[in-house]
Amino acid sequence: MEKIVFKTQYFLFSVMSSLIIYQFEPIMLSRGLTQQMGLTILSVAQFIGMFSIFLSRFLISSKKSRDHIIRIGLLIRVVSSMLMLVLPYSETFIVLFLIYQFVATGLDVFFEGTMLDWAVLKQENFGRFRMFGSLGYALSGIFASVIVMISKTTLSLLVFLLLVNVILLFLSYKNPTEIDNRTSKKKYRKKIYFKNYILLIITAFLVTLPNSFGFVLNTHFVNEFSVSAEKAMFYSGIALIIGSCLSEMAGFFSIEWLISKLKLKKVIILGGIFSVFRWCIASQTESLSVFLLTYAFHGVCFSMIYIGTITWIYESEKNVELGEISLLFSSFATVINFLIVTFFSKSLLIIGSKGILTIYSLLSFVILVLIILLVSNRRNNQCT
Repeated sequence: MEKIVFKTQYFLFSVMSSLIIYQFEPIMLSRGLTQQMGLTILSVAQFIGMFSIFLSRFLISSKKSRDHIIRIGLLIRVVSSMLMLVLPYSETFIVLFLIYQFVATGLDVFFEGTMLDWAVLKQENFGRFRMFGSLGYALSGIFASVIVMISKTTLSLLVFLLLVNVILLFLSYKNPTEIDNRTSKKKYRKKIYFKNYILLIITAFLVTLPNSFGFVLNTHFVNEFSVSAEKAMFYSGIALIIGSCLSEMAGFFSIEWLISKLKLKKVIILGGIFSVFRWCIASQTESLSVFLLTYAFHGVCFSMIYIGTITWIYESEKNVELGEISLLFSSFATVINFLIVTFFSKSLLIIGSKGILTIYSLLSFVILVLIILLVSNRRNNQCT
């Protein structure tokens, strides 16, 4: 029963995270905010989210009960989502949305870091839990489009946001993780090798590219493939099913087996190669179907690069917890996401979403070269 509840929590946390990313534009428009204003708000949300991640890193290494921290965060999310629903004023909505995102950003990665440490402590296969997060991330688009079609209003997305947060709060009491640093097998060491920091930064950059593009995915469908806004939401849901449901679930389900067969170095490099292929095809194709199929690379790349990188560093850094490495990875990803979204707000109207995809192709190639250089020069035999 314990494992089922944890998988359900992972599923629901990811549903909420994906909903904010992929249905951000409809939620903003429901409160009378323009796309340009929405992107500005998103930039601010990403900026304050960086501080939320840093706070989570501090809390996960403290002696405080992780279950208590999770419950407080969920309570704030419930209250802020309730007020976003009942207060109609756009100015108030902006403030409440920023409060919600500040808490949600840190809480999402805090929960994942806690689950990583729980899996290590209980000797469980983390990928078999993380894949349910991928499923939730994928299905949120379908949930959103069905809810809007039935209710005929995007405000119903805020009702859904509130209900799921209430369920998560209930489950946090129903099935606590009982994880804190008194159960830790390692002592935290503040210093991490410089090369490992560089590896974390560039791999976090690589996995952040598709998530950041999600904020303008609907716009890309409308402008590049000439579909309606309603169909754009539907195709966004299909992209999520392919990328986060089929590809990502398969990736996380098999990642430990893949690492045992290919070893960490090859897994990380292969994930980088797939990422280059994905963006090159997406930037050049004029076919909507081919563009959607590029999302088959998404989950495979993410699981290989994310799990491969944090496991690589965990094995070489003998005194750092896996959850701490995961939060550090997320810290870099949040900073990078903020920079990319800020870039969107300044350049989207100039170069368009297709221009952004071309830039992604070039960046992913450069990062692949850097990854090869870093992992090929590691002396630690455990990580070869």
